[in-house]
Amino acid sequence: MLALIAAAGVVSYALNPAAKEIALASLVAFGSAAVASAIVFQLARRFPILARANGANVAGAAVDSIVFPLIAFGAVFPTIAALQFVAKVAGGALWSWVVFRNARTVQAGIASNVVDR
Repeated sequence: MLALIAAAGVVSYALNPAAKEIALASLVAFGSAAVASAIVFQLARRFPILARANGANVAGAAVDSIVFPLIAFGAVFPTIAALQFVAKVAGGALWSWVVFRNARTVQAGIASNVVDR
């Protein structure tokens, strides 16, 4: 995963060297957010998968919303960072609900097929 993040940063810089601060900020923020997310996900082992996924998303969104503007622009703009954080967490919560709802539906279908046979 970190190799893919690094490759994306290199490609971003290669496509537009003038945006090196943005490419670097993106690389560091995305990598830091991935590490924070993974740590929270692992520490929350005893919780249900939906809580783990959303908890990890909250950690990643917080790190990303602070690290990116700090590196890219030299400052964190509180209102913008807060709105980005809320959007990332809300989007992650919506997608986790969609994914896990469909996963439960598929598992229920598999279970009913096994019972029917």
